[in-house]
Amino acid sequence: MKKFQYTLLFIFFFILYALIDRNCFTDNSGYTKILFDFLNHGSFPSPPLYFALLYIFGEFFCWGLAVATHLPGADLGISALRTTGYSMAVYFLWSCFAVIKFYFAEMLFKHIVDRQEIVALGEQRISILVLLLFFAHPLSLFFKHMYLGFAAVNVWHNSSTIMMVPFAIWLFALTRNWFTKADTAITAALPLVFVAIFNILIKPSYCLVYVIVFPVFSLITYRFSAKFYQSLLITACITLAIFIQYILLYYCTTDFESSGYTGTNSKVIISPFTVWFFYSGYLIPIKLLLSIMFPLCVLWTLGHRITRDPGYQFAWLGFFVALLIFICVAESGPRLYHANFSWQLIPANFILFLYSLALFYKNKTASISRFKYRLTQAVFYAHVFCGVFYVYRMISLHQYL
Repeated sequence: MKKFQYTLLFIFFFILYALIDRNCFTDNSGYTKILFDFLNHGSFPSPPLYFALLYIFGEFFCWGLAVATHLPGADLGISALRTTGYSMAVYFLWSCFAVIKFYFAEMLFKHIVDRQEIVALGEQRISILVLLLFFAHPLSLFFKHMYLGFAAVNVWHNSSTIMMVPFAIWLFALTRNWFTKADTAITAALPLVFVAIFNILIKPSYCLVYVIVFPVFSLITYRFSAKFYQSLLITACITLAIFIQYILLYYCTTDFESSGYTGTNSKVIISPFTVWFFYSGYLIPIKLLLSIMFPLCVLWTLGHRITRDPGYQFAWLGFFVALLIFICVAESGPRLYHANFSWQLIPANFILFLYSLALFYKNKTASISRFKYRLTQAVFYAHVFCGVFYVYRMISLHQYL
């Protein structure tokens, strides 16, 4: 049954991503151009993992189309073949990552709620709730720009972020186990390091948050015990991997004017509110509030019943650190307003929404105000409605802003 469900999800997302890419600007063609610019100069872009998968599957689909063009009646030029082949590879990869994201999100949801609630909710309803979360979006329906200046929950136009989010959820799930289990064996730390480095090879955004939150939370939880020092060792390994990636990206990258991929012309700078104010002006507090309305409503509704949950605390702390990085850190030069230090907000906010949703249904039988419960539920569906409308708007208006 699950295999059939995942197959249907793959087909659904393949069609949806194709519709979005065909009707709205995404980085599909840009990433492909960057890849070939680097290959033509005898180099390879960084972070490498997404580009490696793009190259492998792009060539595979091009080969398949080349074989197909030899069939009677088939006619496809070399340029069109390459464009079509790599576009199909992108839709295939994006759909695979969407299914993987669904798998890890559903797994985390079930780990948060107890078995009794899983039975009460039912497997099918849990799957539907997790799928609805894929469309959650800030309450930006009445704004000219539904994406810019908000802390997005999901992204539909950025390849490496689409790939990174599933593995950020996996890293968070492993971290939750780290803080809820008493295992102090060093082997328990290896999966954390492995998945974190995997994240960095895709896109290091979420790990920038992780290397701050993880040791701080470990210190608060374990004080100066052996597990705290293990956490420091884990953090050191991940930080080293981020530093190597930083060197590769900013100091070992050659600029190719045609691709717009600039490495040496940009540096990381501290510039508080420069980027966010450029896109939001004095609406920053309102846009922030509308971005996390559902998690705030869950906190308001359930209060002390959930605030002691270590995973919930970690999710909120992760979001605030992600927000702080976005507020304070930017890139100089031509990429200043690209907002490349906002990408960590997307996995951080998705995890916060997911954890809040799971706790909301886990505690639905608690003695809470019926009004608060219904209002919080309505806010969640309002986020989903805004997300569905946002996707429709991308397709119909041909822009994601």
